[in-house]
Amino acid sequence: MRRRHNRFILILFIVVVSAIPIPAYAASSFLGNNFPILACVGGLILLVLILFAWNRTLKSCVEEHTADLGGSADILRKSEDKFKAFFEQGYYLAGLMDTDGTLTDVNNTALQMSGAEKHEVIGKPFWETPWWSHSPEIQEKLRHAVKCAANGTSVKFETTHPAPDGTLHYIDFSLRPVMSQSGAVIFLVPEGYDITDRKKAEEALEENRERYCGLSEAGFESIFFSEKGICTEQNKNAGLIFGYSDAEAIGRCGTEWIVPEDRDLVMKNMASGYEEPYEVTALRKNGTTFPALIRAKMMHYKGKDVRVTSLSDISDRKKTEEERLDLERQLLHAQKLESLGILSGGIAHDFNNLLQAMLGNLDLALIKIPHDTPARKNIDQAIKAGQHAAKLTNMMLAYSGKGLFDIKPINLTELVDEIATMLEAAIPKSITLDQHLDHSLPTIRADAGQLQQVIMNLITNAAEAIGDQAGKIMLSTGSGKFDQSTLDQSRLDEKTAEGRYVWLEVRDNGCGMDGETLYKLFDPFFTTKFTGRGLGMSAVLGIIRAHKGAFLIESRTGVGTAIKVLFPIVDNHSAGSGTAIESQPYTEKHIGKSIRILVVDDEEMIRVVSSAMLEELGFETVVAASGVEALTLFRSEGDHIGVVLLDQVMPGMDGVTVFKELRRIRPDIKVLLASGFSQQEVSERFDGLGLNGFLQKPYSLINFNSELSRVLKE
Repeated sequence: MRRRHNRFILILFIVVVSAIPIPAYAASSFLGNNFPILACVGGLILLVLILFAWNRTLKSCVEEHTADLGGSADILRKSEDKFKAFFEQGYYLAGLMDTDGTLTDVNNTALQMSGAEKHEVIGKPFWETPWWSHSPEIQEKLRHAVKCAANGTSVKFETTHPAPDGTLHYIDFSLRPVMSQSGAVIFLVPEGYDITDRKKAEEALEENRERYCGLSEAGFESIFFSEKGICTEQNKNAGLIFGYSDAEAIGRCGTEWIVPEDRDLVMKNMASGYEEPYEVTALRKNGTTFPALIRAKMMHYKGKDVRVTSLSDISDRKKTEEERLDLERQLLHAQKLESLGILSGGIAHDFNNLLQAMLGNLDLALIKIPHDTPARKNIDQAIKAGQHAAKLTNMMLAYSGKGLFDIKPINLTELVDEIATMLEAAIPKSITLDQHLDHSLPTIRADAGQLQQVIMNLITNAAEAIGDQAGKIMLSTGSGKFDQSTLDQSRLDEKTAEGRYVWLEVRDNGCGMDGETLYKLFDPFFTTKFTGRGLGMSAVLGIIRAHKGAFLIESRTGVGTAIKVLFPIVDNHSAGSGTAIESQPYTEKHIGKSIRILVVDDEEMIRVVSSAMLEELGFETVVAASGVEALTLFRSEGDHIGVVLLDQVMPGMDGVTVFKELRRIRPDIKVLLASGFSQQEVSERFDGLGLNGFLQKPYSLINFNSELSRVLKE
């Protein structure tokens, strides 16, 4: 603007000076001799006018220039205020220092970071300020950084400084030189950003990564990382379990660790992002398999979205589950067998009551009809049929563990020798029976007849397992000590305690049994034969249970079966000290001699036939249909009653309760118990009570006579 005004004034001056001659020449022509004076005056006036105009113009230029300078000063001041505010209020450390490292200025953020005052740091070497007093190493590093920056090189590194509370903060620090247009370093600018939160996050992330990697490597699971179904990484355990090295595993499809039949399921779950656990069969490099539980989840790992899959070997868990299920099946089976045992015992008891009425009346009929009567033969046949039915009920009682036993000391090997001929006859000629018998066995207390039934059943079953082909059955006896783990394998629900046992083993090389057949082996009426009642093994189990023994079995399909039954070795002096009663034969009739007998039974047909049989033997009878009625009669007529024939099982008041009350009323009363259960069952319930005698239903008139005679002679 000023230059334009100067040019304008200069042009105006030149024009005015150039124009003076023209009016001067005109005036000289008009004025004559007075021209010089007038010309001078006019020139002066014109010059004054020109100077006035120039002055006005200069004044205007000065005012305009002054305004321009004022505006620039405002702009500069505002710019300086902005820089000051930015410098002071920034969230990062900022300062100014001379090229020798002397701090000339610093912002408030930096002061707040250290808790120092500005006068404490201005004028000091930067490395001696409170930010770095905690570490001589950092101070030396800063001294070297100042030298580099003073030579024109920017420096940047991470460091730490103590906060006012004593904690160390991480700083992203830089030191930059500021240069003049000539390239000389004017001053230095230190800057620092507090990256403590970022460092903590990075450290936490690294810690988590290390922890994850540690867990991944130290865990018992196999862990795989995959992208789009392709393995990108595996942990150490995966390599150990599956047999693939890292180089072999990377690049393989994830389904190669799974058996073919499960791969479609795995691919489907991978495609859908399924994250719930599920079971598959895993496949090792060597071709072996194991049950596995898969857990998979998508996650961000090493900058990528990957699917992390873990495979856990659940063989032990599956085995435990199978064992638990097997135990549950065994428990249910034992409960079923127990229920069937109770049922069979109850049925046998009721059948024995019916048979007692049938056989008792048939006995009485035989007495009352002549020997040459044609009907006598029919009655004999009916009696034989009834006796055969009684044997069947005894088998049912044997299964329930309440069979009829005659417990005596016996030698198991001698018992086998006694029935050797019978055993040879029970098997086909194509089968060889090898006997390996220990003749030095200790004695056991058992029922010889029941053990014979056990041996015959085992030999017969072994022969049927071999069939029509040539084979071998090995029959062995021995004794030894058995530990608890072996005895716990007994097929009986009641496990015996470890100790010494006498054993009998029957081993064959027949067809063997599968798991289902073994499971049902002792079910009543279960049989693999086309014909047969299926009571044999059930009765065997009941007999072994009643003898407090154990039953061990091993069988493999196509190989054969080995069955070993164990009987405890007991002290002969202490065994069998219950109320077992041995019957003595007595055939004399009409032994009653007017003795009155109280017959107590809740079954009317039993009361009737028993009374008739007693009257046939010469006794007087009085009957009671219940325990309460019997005690009422006994209290009123007890002095005239010599014997009480008592039933064991009655509603309301059972035989044991009635017996105790009878003995309380009259301690010397003789009581003969009649029951559809076995003598062993009675002995257990009446142990130590002083029972005089026992009759197993169904009993014949002769047995009745014999037992009454024995009781009356006591």
